[in-house]
Formats: sequence, structure tokens, C-alpha cells
Amino acid sequence: MTITGSYGDTEYAAKAQFKIAVIYEALQEPEIAAQEYVKLAYKYPASGHLATAMARLGTHFQRKAVTYERKAVPLLARAAANPDDKDAEHQGTAMKKLSHLEYVKAAQIFERLQTRFPNHELAGKAGLRAGQIYMRAERFTDAVKALLSVVNEEAYDGVTLRSEAMYWTARCHESLNGQLQAYALYKRITYDFPESKWAAYARAQLSTERLLRLDRDLEIKRLQEGQE
Repeated sequence: MTITGSYGDTEYAAKAQFKIAVIYEALQEPEIAAQEYVKLAYKYPASGHLATAMARLGTHFQRKAVTYERKAVPLLARAAANPDDKDAEHQGTAMKKLSHLEYVKAAQIFERLQTRFPNHELAGKAGLRAGQIYMRAERFTDAVKALLSVVNEEAYDGVTLRSEAMYWTARCHESLNGQLQAYALYKRITYDFPESKWAAYARAQLSTERLLRLDRDLEIKRLQEGQE
């Protein structure tokens, strides 16, 4: 505390502020730790610790979202089993809504991390994580946008990052009833990154009845066009 007060304009103050937040995390005081990470962001916006602090802050909100989500599950299950149990329905719906709000906060922080620090080692992972968290909040359009920021950045590793981002983008398109877009992405993974585990997952999706049917329809269309 003394360093942040007495040497507020030095690099040591920013480091001390970051350490304060980390210590509160270690003391199992996540809310106070989150406040200290926020202080770092507005007091020391040029700090070299800011990207890591943003990742930790995003993780904090993600954990809060998971907690609310877990509380919602049994309440909504109880309400489904007994439609007259309005208290369970209202409480479960409220918990689910809170979980979605916290997920969105987390995703937005990871998005800002990637945008603000595009060359940081956490940038690609942050974009991927933002997309996955948006999916948890059932914000699939936002998820596609976040995931494509990883897919389209060729500087990111293809096998471990871009292929995974492609896979989850495809899953988002399926949730949005964009079967053709999903199909194209699954195919692209198998062509661009055949050695990745995500290519194996993509092949599994391509072998499902709905996409096999789409593949047959596309092949028939290609043959018909070739005859014209």
C-alpha cells in the first residue's frame, strides 16, 4: 500500500497494485481482488501487468457466472417437474439471468484484452475464450464475432488456436440455424489443419445425418450445374 501511495507515478507502484490484487485472490477474497485489478486498469493504463490483470478479472466474472448457473439448474429442474412451484421458477430464472450477465461481462473483458494487446501472448486465447463465454450466455452472434477475430488472424497458431476457433464458430452457426456456414467451416478445418484434434471433432460433426444430407444435396447441385 505504501508503494502505491508514495511512488504512485513509478513502475513499482503499478507492480505493487497488481501484487495487492493477487494477494487478495490468494486470501480467497475475489471481490476485493477484482476491485484492485480495476484500480490497476484506471490508475496505470500503461502497466505491463494490465493484460494479465484483465485476464484474471475476466476469469473472476466467469466464475461468478458459473456459480449462478449452478444455482439455477436445480431450481429450474424443480419448476419443470412441478409447474405450480412458481418460486422455484422465478428464482431459477433470476439465477440464469444473473449468470448470463456475468458471462457477458467476462466475455467483453477478454475481447478488450485481445483488442488492446493484439501482440500479447494472451491475445489469441483471450479472443477464443471470449467466444466460448458468449456461447455460455447464449449470445451466439457475439460469439461468432469474437471467434472470427481468432480465425482470421493468421499470426495465431493454427493447430491449437485457429482450428479450435473455427470449430466453435461452426457450432455457433448450427445454433443459429446456419447449417451451410457450419458445414463449410468443418470442411475447412479438415483441409487446413488435418492434424489437429479439432479436425477429428469436425469429421464427427460432418458424419451426422443432418450434415451428410447437406453434403449429398450440395453434390447433387454441383452435378446438375455441371450438366448445364
